[in-house]
Amino acid sequence: MNIKNSCTNEILNSIGEKLFTVEKKIKIIFFNRATEKITGLRRENVTERFCKHLFKANLCFTKYPIAQVLKLGINHFDVEAKIKHKTGKNIAVLMNRIEGSVLSTVTNGWPLKRSCGPS
Repeated sequence: MNIKNSCTNEILNSIGEKLFTVEKKIKIIFFNRATEKITGLRRENVTERFCKHLFKANLCFTKYPIAQVLKLGINHFDVEAKIKHKTGKNIAVLMNRIEGSVLSTVTNGWPLKRSCGPS
């Protein structure tokens, strides 16, 4: 996401909520610092890449919630998913889609377990 407003960019990067956005072809266009921490991935290495190739979430290969939002306009709230940390470890998250344009999906991931707990 090419955010021209540096204030908006700083706010999105400073919130504790994990936040990334994808464009219509489901390529990542924004990836905040909190998402970097939970995934171990760096934003400069993920932008313009397909999120399913990076996160390898279990839902990406069955009922892909982001594709449903973009194609059907169906909102999803508190969808449980497992994504992969860059080390290969599974991370359980809740995914949500925030109301807005169908062309841009905002997904946040809340960890369901502490990283020091069992996975």
